[in-house]
Amino acid sequence: MLSIKEQNLLIIEKILLKNNLNYQEISEQFSGFMHINNMQRLYWTWLEKRAVERFEVDCEADSVLTPQSFGKKYVHPTSLQSTLPLLLNACLKKDGVPVSFFQYMRANVNQDYHWFHTTFLFSTKLNRVIGLSNLVKEYESDFNANEKLVKDHDFLRNNYFKFVQLTSSQRVVLGFLAEGKSNKDIAELMNVSPHTIRTHRNNIHKALGLRWKSVHPMVVYIRFARVFGLGQIESVY
Repeated sequence: MLSIKEQNLLIIEKILLKNNLNYQEISEQFSGFMHINNMQRLYWTWLEKRAVERFEVDCEADSVLTPQSFGKKYVHPTSLQSTLPLLLNACLKKDGVPVSFFQYMRANVNQDYHWFHTTFLFSTKLNRVIGLSNLVKEYESDFNANEKLVKDHDFLRNNYFKFVQLTSSQRVVLGFLAEGKSNKDIAELMNVSPHTIRTHRNNIHKALGLRWKSVHPMVVYIRFARVFGLGQIESVY
């Protein structure tokens, strides 16, 4: 996750340098709350709409704060003691290397403190600090989504050559099987005989290696249909 966030910041920097897209359009493409900070004083100059509405942050009012007073307003003293020197050092170095840290902070002075994970990129090319922050308690859903994506990618890579052996008709049948339809139902939808569907089904099992699997066929049908995008095929017929 850390590596992904660091790469995302470098991508955001390149997008900002090459395109005229506004911050909000860019932020909607990435996970976490995107924010733009002043290079020297570290206060927010822009915070994405989701965060402003959720935490009632006033970026304009914060622009008059020093790094120390800005930190004291939002960051717990214990976290401030460790993160402020880290940020000031990164600001002085200006080497374009992302810096990440956990901090115990509140997004609004009237709210409780929560753990956030923040990654900053000090961009001398933009003369801005680009940041992505996540509530740690919400990381689980992001992690699960990324873990699912990785597993689906591995499944697709490992089973691609099995899938491409299927004819177009067999792929349609596989999609219907994943939806729980019977041979008779599929035969009526495709306007063929149930015997033809049984033949397709046997050939699908052979191509996907289901004859030697102990797992229930339905599990495999659903996995192939989801990863290879076979859902909602009824509209073809």
